[in-house]
Amino acid sequence: MSDQAIAEGRAAWERLKGNAKTTSSDWLLIGDCLRILRAQTMAEAKSNSPFGPRYQVAITINRLLSSHGLQDIDSHERRPA
Repeated sequence: MSDQAIAEGRAAWERLKGNAKTTSSDWLLIGDCLRILRAQTMAEAKSNSPFGPRYQVAITINRLLSSHGLQDIDSHERRPA
């Protein structure tokens, strides 16, 4: 399920970059993808929060975003609500 959600999020991000038309369904797919990648980063950092020194030191979120073609999503758009 997570691989599919990541692929759908990446495809939604490419659509948004391609035509600059924002749709709520695409943003929901991107949000699901980012949530999964954040959880993976927290697990690798052995952190219960997407904040704090262990999470920051891990910096795995940048590697994960880059590996899935999502590195150019603005950090403010990635920020958890």
